[in-house]
Amino acid sequence: MSGIAAVFEETERNSVKHMLEKIRHRGLEGEDFYHGSKVRLGEVNFRREHTGNIFQQGYGIVLDGRPLWENRALNKKELLDLYLEQGPGFVRRLEGKFAFIISNGEDILAARDVFGIKPLYLLESPDGVFMASEMKALVDLEGGDIKAFPPGYCYTGKESLQLFKEIPGPAPRYDLKLEETRAHLRNAMYEAVEKALNTGLKTGVFLSGGVDSSIVASILKHVKNEIIYTYVAGLEGSPDLENARKVAEYLGTEHSEYVYNSRQMWELLPEVIYYLESFDVELIHSSIANYFVSRLAQADGVKIILSGEGADELFGGYHHLKEYKNHDSFDARLRELLKGMHSGGFQRVDRMSRALSLDVEMPFMYPPVVNLALQLPPHWKITGEEMGKWILRSAFDEDIPGEILWRRKAQFGVGSGTEKLMHDFVEEEISDEEFIRVNREEEAPINFKSKEEYYYYKIFRRFYPASAALTVNRWLVT
Repeated sequence: MSGIAAVFEETERNSVKHMLEKIRHRGLEGEDFYHGSKVRLGEVNFRREHTGNIFQQGYGIVLDGRPLWENRALNKKELLDLYLEQGPGFVRRLEGKFAFIISNGEDILAARDVFGIKPLYLLESPDGVFMASEMKALVDLEGGDIKAFPPGYCYTGKESLQLFKEIPGPAPRYDLKLEETRAHLRNAMYEAVEKALNTGLKTGVFLSGGVDSSIVASILKHVKNEIIYTYVAGLEGSPDLENARKVAEYLGTEHSEYVYNSRQMWELLPEVIYYLESFDVELIHSSIANYFVSRLAQADGVKIILSGEGADELFGGYHHLKEYKNHDSFDARLRELLKGMHSGGFQRVDRMSRALSLDVEMPFMYPPVVNLALQLPPHWKITGEEMGKWILRSAFDEDIPGEILWRRKAQFGVGSGTEKLMHDFVEEEISDEEFIRVNREEEAPINFKSKEEYYYYKIFRRFYPASAALTVNRWLVT
């Protein structure tokens, strides 16, 4: 919900302010600063808490996100109080989405949530240690490489990076009763949506017409006795537009569409890559529609968006998961997917929404939903008929039209119509000869797997140093 930055043991007094200017889009309601003898913190606010920036017993704190303690959301003052009462070890019991930095002016404690829902980057150099919510805030600094602050880690000046919590893997329970579990799943999802609404700000739903976003929109319709706002973006005639209309009509939402053309896609591409901070092919395909739909919601005065992100990783929604017939290999692959979300879907959702100063809530990543999903047996996720997310679909079978609920998954970039156009465009822009030559060059930073990846990388390099390529998770590279 904010953009944060920190400088540790550095002499230049204006670094934090300059870093915040690069991520101003993450918070437009003001800024806060904390100055200590060795540490400077800064924050641009999405929504100013009544407590403002916290100064208590000589400490300062900056926070992005909403950490949970025993399933209760914490503000900055409560977070700092826990640290002062229990010491750095309190982070092991935190859940939810967060990146925060606490300092007494001499040392710091920085931490990022275990799934990496909220972003944080790190640069260590002879001139000091620098941290910020987005990589773009660090590109003007010299003497070190920008690295992603790893999820589930904390940082102190004395111990540098230390793991405090590992991402959980599936732990199936085969003694669960199906009907009870479906009811628990419904209740947990309803609770997740209700908590996301506790802001007083105008809220909408990114509605692609797929299973996950349709479930979120349906729950919102039941718990909110007001107009429900839904948004979708895609090329004319794309499946997302058609399916979202069906769901919106069924639920009776106030529905808005952003229909874009190929020219708008090409014009937007550099801006998307700049904000996304990636050149991954799959991620860019989905980010274009994500950016357009965020722009649509922002223009409508929405501040909080609900998204269905995370459901595929938790409930087995991807086509390739059907190849894992052995339960152990299936569970291992799900854990790999969850570990990669911080530089995949979570990065896309965060960057595209924050570029338009929106905040996103992801009910599927609500801890009780996550914990339940990890206990589900694999055959409740993908059935013998190879239907993914089976238990999730069946839990909401009475809420959504069957043609939507039981439709096979289409990836975001495919559903919006973006993928094929992008591929065809790049094929005309990059010759076979150029692509072969680049991959043969000794100075080539990576082995490009496709012309698209190379084309996006060239745009990426307009904004970010070559070393920053190491922060990019290349999903289509095997």
